Amino acid sequence: MPTELDPIALPDLLAKLCAAPRPPARNLAADIERIKRLQNAWLRLPFFRSRDNCYLRTFTFYRFLDPGGSDMRVHFVVEPSEKKGERLKGHAWVTVDGRVVGGLPPGLGARAQEIYSFPPAGGESSR
Repeated sequence: MPTELDPIALPDLLAKLCAAPRPPARNLAADIERIKRLQNAWLRLPFFRSRDNCYLRTFTFYRFLDPGGSDMRVHFVVEPSEKKGERLKGHAWVTVDGRVVGGLPPGLGARAQEIYSFPPAGGESSR
């Protein structure tokens, strides 16, 4: 099995994605739209269709978007269930200088609590 497919801790995966070479930044808004277009094209393919979720989209943005000198962070939240027995809902997204990239998940409630962000608060910004 290739080492790229071995299980890896989330902080290690994010550090690896952050360190990977990215296409050079041209225009942040245009780069975001280009990544969205490519995501949509790939995620329509049968193999990826069932994997279309905010986590995959977040990892794609975090891997391929070059924020230039801006602060890019990835955020993970949980939204507690409203009814007993319901599952927790998890969400993820990327921010650049505090602005959400790619849109927040629809219906994200105010009860959502951030459980992790990378780089960790007080840590180095990504690129």
